[in-house]
Amino acid sequence: MLKIELANTRLYQAETELMVVPFFSDRIPFKGIVGWIDWLHGGSISRAIMKGGLTGANGDKVVLMGSIKFRAERIMAYGMGEANKALPLTIEGMFTELVGDVQEMGFSGFSAPTVRQDFDSWEYRDLSRSTIKGIYQGYSFLEPSQEEDYEVVLIEESFEHWRILEGVSYEVMVQYRDKVDSEIESKKMGD
Repeated sequence: MLKIELANTRLYQAETELMVVPFFSDRIPFKGIVGWIDWLHGGSISRAIMKGGLTGANGDKVVLMGSIKFRAERIMAYGMGEANKALPLTIEGMFTELVGDVQEMGFSGFSAPTVRQDFDSWEYRDLSRSTIKGIYQGYSFLEPSQEEDYEVVLIEESFEHWRILEGVSYEVMVQYRDKVDSEIESKKMGD
């Protein structure tokens, strides 16, 4: 079963085995969440890019151990290609691949912040729909024996955006109800 939790909380408060932090190859030096995580890890992500081991291409990834500042056991910086070439359909495809990549690494799900700060020109509703559809699509591609309790926690600190994410998630769940056994749970900050 696919379980999606929509968490209106601070990123560093989310307890998780794997925190996935998407980043774009044309948004370097890092800013926002990835910049903060890179700073907390002494520039580990930046060094991987400078050495050529990480480019930010779609699916490119590096896994770091968690830090005292986070409740995540591991943090994965996940490349999503160039932000200026990303459209809702490509964001959907990126999250479809991410579900499989995480499963191949031996994890039964992940937590991730929304990537809205990189797309000021998009409507948040479109970005949310693409993200949720990608997760459902990725889960539907897993082998039946691998489909047991895959959990995704999407973290949105803004209450207003969290409410939009919540509405879109239920719309997408209805679209996939015949293909994917799923449930959605919403948790507001402080719950």
